[in-house]
Amino acid sequence: MTEIVRSAHYRIAELIGFIAFVAIFLVNFYFRPNSANMSATVKWFLGVAPNFLGGIGLTISIFVYRFNVFKKRGLTLYKTCIASALISSIGLLVWESIRAIGSFFFDSEDVIMSTVGSALSLVLLVLLVNMNIRKGNFDL
Repeated sequence: MTEIVRSAHYRIAELIGFIAFVAIFLVNFYFRPNSANMSATVKWFLGVAPNFLGGIGLTISIFVYRFNVFKKRGLTLYKTCIASALISSIGLLVWESIRAIGSFFFDSEDVIMSTVGSALSLVLLVLLVNMNIRKGNFDL
């Protein structure tokens, strides 16, 4: 039986997570500093994009790199997907709360976009699991 870590779908998810993290750096260090002449909508998107991308990247990273930990605990693949998204969402919410303590400003849009990114990753991971199950790569 082929493990998920050897499937092509797994590598695609890993690549999407990596691209999400690279995109965070691009937004923070290239697009935001050069956004003076952009519309308000683009500026808003550049403001929340790191949180959205962080939700995607963190959820996929937790699934990809902690897969064996979840497997040892007896979680099914679907529960592993859900656990990855929940850990990511809770972690990003805690991070936003810690930042709010220091600056006294809590940005609910950042929390919403982090959650949306995690939810989108959850959908992607469930699709990945379904594709691998259909191909017989692993059992639940």
